[in-house]
Amino acid sequence: MAWQVHIRWWLQAIVLLLLQLALFDHITLFDVSRPFPYVFALAMLPMKMTRWQTLLIAFSMGLLVDLFNYSYGIHAVACTMVVFIRDFYLHTVLGASEEMEGEMPHMYNLGLSTFLLYVLGLVGMHNLALVALDEMSFDRALLATAELMVNTLFTMLLLIALEIIFFYQKGKNR
Repeated sequence: MAWQVHIRWWLQAIVLLLLQLALFDHITLFDVSRPFPYVFALAMLPMKMTRWQTLLIAFSMGLLVDLFNYSYGIHAVACTMVVFIRDFYLHTVLGASEEMEGEMPHMYNLGLSTFLLYVLGLVGMHNLALVALDEMSFDRALLATAELMVNTLFTMLLLIALEIIFFYQKGKNR
């Protein structure tokens, strides 16, 4: 059963990564914001994976996005940071139960409010790392804050739509 969860996750991650590179890297909202749906793959990593596996996957995904965007490693750092705090955030802050250990954290098994807080926290941390590493100065602090908020909101709306369209009805029918 666990290998089916891993295979399903790998297929989803590859599709999200290809969509990020082929489509979403070319979409810009008001010349400020770009969505990053590949973060959804990091948020949905199976909870049974070991720490070193998740860190290696996150670094590799971020590095792949960096290679296509010429962004000098900021996505690799942001993705690694997201996965580094993911387990702590999920179990300690949100109080996810131990019986979920073999599954992926979706809306149907976390609940709506916990899922929204989970995704908001991870997407917010990812965008905070991207904006902080990209700007590296206080000259444009107001613009960087606006970019952080719009990026997070844009990505959150996209991820909630993906969750509802592809996963929520399947989990509800279990």
